[in-house]
Amino acid sequence: MKQLITITLFACTLIFPVYTMAAEPIGTFIEVEGIVEKGQDNFFKRAETDTPIYLNDIIKTRTGAKTLIMFIDDTQISLGEGSKLEIDEYVYDPDNNAPPSGKFSVLKGAFLFTSGLISKTKNPDVEIETSYGSIGLRGTTVWGGLLEGKYGIYVQRGRVNVRNDSGEINLGVGQGTSIQSHKHKPRALGQWGGELISKAIRKTQLKNQDQIKQRIADMKAINQAKREGRLQEHKQKKLETIKENKGSISNQQKQRLQNKKKIIKKMQLNR
Repeated sequence: MKQLITITLFACTLIFPVYTMAAEPIGTFIEVEGIVEKGQDNFFKRAETDTPIYLNDIIKTRTGAKTLIMFIDDTQISLGEGSKLEIDEYVYDPDNNAPPSGKFSVLKGAFLFTSGLISKTKNPDVEIETSYGSIGLRGTTVWGGLLEGKYGIYVQRGRVNVRNDSGEINLGVGQGTSIQSHKHKPRALGQWGGELISKAIRKTQLKNQDQIKQRIADMKAINQAKREGRLQEHKQKKLETIKENKGSISNQQKQRLQNKKKIIKKMQLNR
């Protein structure tokens, strides 16, 4: 049975109401290098830039391949070669009061997770499971993957708490840890050196950085427009509901008044 490792990340609080997106895309491929596949239930197709991503999708990168995906809350996940990502749960949208949540599994390969809005809310429920355990996330950038024969975790931004059944450790910006196996306590490495950081980042960094930055900026603008559109729709629905309720109350008052007049008239006739 897999043991659990948890990384809790802290940052500023942004509050957005949310709901589960089931039939609609929840993300897209920003960049694809090499052969990357996406699918469900053992049916996979080759993914390309702008391929939509849905709940329960599984994303696999083959040897020499890398990819960067982005979700509708602006969360970004980069995957190195030979990786496997499963999107088990994703709850986010700015027109509902359901709490945000995300459950991801990276059971193979290296990843770089950059928080979007979903993990910057007051009480986020965002987790990445790995073959070494589970990583709970809150508003930060964190790298994870095999490095020099051990599972490494490095925090680029924010504070994290790493724990498994054998113990836990707190890390700050620029600090990292390594785990020999899921049976061992996370080991404090303190500040990672430049060479170790470079080795880690190379595993998930894609080539066309200028092009990728532009695509990320474009997608953020699209996501923001969608969020604003949904908020406007939600406000309009609330106004319509209020008007309907007022109309219903008004009709009820009229009916009560008519009934009262009938009773008074009947009393007058019986005198």
